[in-house]
Order: sequence, then C-alpha cells, then structure tokens
Amino acid sequence: MKIAIEDYFGNDVVSLEYNQVRATALNSMNVGEIALSVGYNIADEDQDDNGQPYIRVQECNIDNSDTEGKKCLIELVNKLNEYFL
Repeated sequence: MKIAIEDYFGNDVVSLEYNQVRATALNSMNVGEIALSVGYNIADEDQDDNGQPYIRVQECNIDNSDTEGKKCLIELVNKLNEYFL
C-alpha cells in the first residue's frame, strides 16, 4: 500500500510504501484517523498505474510555521510507520 503525503498546496512531500500483505487488513479509515491527529486529512484514494491502491494525504493546516509543519510531518510519518510496520 502506498501513501502519498502532500503539503497544503498539493505538492508532493514524501511517499511511503508498505508491504501489501500487511496493509490489506488495514483500511483508509485508520489512515484518516492517524492523519487527522497531526493536521492532515485524506485527499483521495485511487489506484496507481499498476492497479495498486494508494491514499493521498494532504496537510490541512496552512498556518503552520516551517518548524511546526516539519514537526507535524515527522509525527505523521512516525505514526504511520508504527501502525503499518
């Protein structure tokens, strides 16, 4: 499962890819809850060119300073890694 993380303006920041077998039992609702806890939300869900599902997560708090935005991004990545790994 791939999770693409974007800034508030939709610019790609980082993409995370997790083992599909482990991620199959986990759904986007859990990703959405994790994202919301750190100032992000699910922008959409789709399939890539290979037919693999991915979730696009976007920052929803434009008022973050660079330092705060970086902190939220790191927290999001850490929480997703903890959940999926």
